[in-house]
Amino acid sequence: ILKMKKNSNTIIELTKNFTNSEIVRNFSGSINRKINFFNTISKSGNLAVTAKELIFAPGNSILNDSIYMSALSIQIEAENELQKKINQNFTVSKQALLISRALTILAISAILLLATIIILDLVKNNKLINAIELSKQQADNAANIKEQFLANMSHDLRTPVNSIIGFTNLLQKTSLEK
Repeated sequence: ILKMKKNSNTIIELTKNFTNSEIVRNFSGSINRKINFFNTISKSGNLAVTAKELIFAPGNSILNDSIYMSALSIQIEAENELQKKINQNFTVSKQALLISRALTILAISAILLLATIIILDLVKNNKLINAIELSKQQADNAANIKEQFLANMSHDLRTPVNSIIGFTNLLQKTSLEK
């Protein structure tokens, strides 16, 4: 009987979360009536009666049926609550999946955009580097041409100037009277 009371209290605690409290109250009432019935039998001193005989006694069928129906109602309500939670979780998971996919697409788009910007910047830098190298080659070629021109001009100018200087020196050494 004490074990039944403890189990009854445990069931009542577990069923507090159900929305249909009338079913829970009916179930608790049925269990309490059953406990009271057992208390009455145990107080009568007829300990020879077994628990099975007490439960299945002809006068107890209504009480047994009411407990069974209450338990069945609680089970159905629990299944309905569970189905609602499953449906809510399914809806939330679908929304989470859609958000996840949208964020994935957004991230991929951002990566592609940034990659395109980086590639275009690298191509622009490569063109500038090639233009700088070409300008350097052109400047080196121009410097080489200038050096060669000055070397040639220096040689071309020195040769006649040397001959003029040489003739001038000869003229200075000789008298002009002759």
